[in-house]
Amino acid sequence: SSAASDVYKRQGMLRLWTAKEALLKMHGVGVADLARCPLVESREDQAVLEYRGARHRIRQLRHEAHMLSVSCEAPDWTVQLYELAEDAT
Repeated sequence: SSAASDVYKRQGMLRLWTAKEALLKMHGVGVADLARCPLVESREDQAVLEYRGARHRIRQLRHEAHMLSVSCEAPDWTVQLYELAEDAT
């Protein structure tokens, strides 16, 4: 496999891991349930996982070398990333 393919696979794994972690934390359970929340759909800015008989939308943002995944039970919501300016003093 090529180096680009390996990077793509690692990024996909990171997205899946952080999405599952966000969902399981929202439900108050540990990573022991990782296998119980399969990926149903994946887009650039979100993942949809199934867990406990329901589908959950996980919003995802990439910032530099970091992946942010947020899970919320509200039906319609967004995630925004703000960078704070360094203190000028």
